[in-house]
Amino acid sequence: MTNGDKLDTTGLSLLLHLRNDTEQQILSLLMEDSAPSQSDIAGVVGISSPSVSWHMKRLIADGIVESYRDGRNVKYLLMPEAAEILGNVSRPGDKDSGTVQG
Repeated sequence: MTNGDKLDTTGLSLLLHLRNDTEQQILSLLMEDSAPSQSDIAGVVGISSPSVSWHMKRLIADGIVESYRDGRNVKYLLMPEAAEILGNVSRPGDKDSGTVQG
């Protein structure tokens, strides 16, 4: 697998995960907060810690997120490829979004 294939696979996985409202909220939080804990995510998204764990296992399995322990807390980070793709997504209203203004 080449680096270009990895980016394509990550992009496809991201598209599938972004179809899920909860995972969309989690990914948005990961873009804003460099390393939220499981309890941080649960509080912001409004789901239980076991639900966060379930969603994060899916994101980790697809290579979108990585986790690490910080004492008793589990913290999460976006993988660099996923962060790059999400950072390049055009957002309506962004002056640098690349959309054509009429």
